[in-house]
Amino acid sequence: MIFPPPRICRFSFSGSGVIHTLFCRLVADDDVDVHNTSDVLFRLCANTDPQRDSLFTKGPSDVLDHATSEIASGSKLGIDATKKMPGEGFKRPWPPLIKMEKGVRERVDSILNIVHPQVGI
Repeated sequence: MIFPPPRICRFSFSGSGVIHTLFCRLVADDDVDVHNTSDVLFRLCANTDPQRDSLFTKGPSDVLDHATSEIASGSKLGIDATKKMPGEGFKRPWPPLIKMEKGVRERVDSILNIVHPQVGI
């Protein structure tokens, strides 16, 4: 089932079962390694348009959450970092993911290790 960008985030909140403790959700494609922070942040920055892909809504929250303006009611943030498709109103082809060849990657890593050895790339 394909949802327009704001609806995919709203659907993910309503079907989570832990809506009172969840106040921020990022939805990404299944090829994203969610355990790799760099991969997640890359997709967040590369696949989102803040106006189109962000959703703010109000909903139940934990009564112990001190950040909410009301007891047991707070705002939620949903971000759609998935590839966009024509059915979602996206009017151009989605570009393929570009990856460096192994030799290029090794060369860049060696240069960065000379310039900034403490980074440990």
